[in-house]
Parts: sequence; structure tokens; C-alpha cells
Amino acid sequence: MTKKYEVLKNVVIEGSDYLIGDSVEIEQPVAAGLLAAGQIAEHGESKSTDRSVGLESSEGKPVKKRSKKK
Repeated sequence: MTKKYEVLKNVVIEGSDYLIGDSVEIEQPVAAGLLAAGQIAEHGESKSTDRSVGLESSEGKPVKKRSKKK
């Protein structure tokens, strides 16, 4: 059974090179290892995160930092 996946990192699958953003249809046994390694994601499922936490324009709380030891 083949499913459609989106490539998150440059990867070689069954001898073919795929670049970030490519869509590929592959068998479930092959996809299991690539999903676990974070190299592919199911098509339509994006893996985006908000990395602006603590910046002036972000909505998250600022990151707490430890004070220096004396």
C-alpha cells in the first residue's frame, strides 16, 4: 500500500534523490523508518513551529535565563 508523503530533509529513497518540499509516494515499510528519522511527513501535515519565542514581535513568554554565579 503506497501513501503520499512530503520530504522534510534532502533524502535518497530507493536510489532516487528527493529535495525538501518534494512529494513522493512510497510503501509503508520504507516510510516507517523515514518518518521516525523526521525526514518525511504525511502529505498535508506540516511540521512548522514558532521559533520566535522571546522576541519583541512574538506572542510567547520570554525565555528565562539563569543569573551568573559570583
